[in-house]
Amino acid sequence: PACDVALLDEAGRVVSRQALGPLPAPLDLTPRRLPFRLVGWKVEARGWKVVVNLDRTFPELFDGNNEAPVPSTR
Repeated sequence: PACDVALLDEAGRVVSRQALGPLPAPLDLTPRRLPFRLVGWKVEARGWKVVVNLDRTFPELFDGNNEAPVPSTR
């Protein structure tokens, strides 16, 4: 199924979003990767995160692997 990636601020608001297109299922348990670029980063991004499948377009066994914190530079 089609997939997207989003940048969320500390309040959970979408700052930036990009459609990635279809992401093959990792049936062999090998992670799948697609390049992307999000705009709107702030130097001070405490509490911000990048999330895949934000709208739950496809079902997940474990949502914890669909988000990552944005490192703060300060």
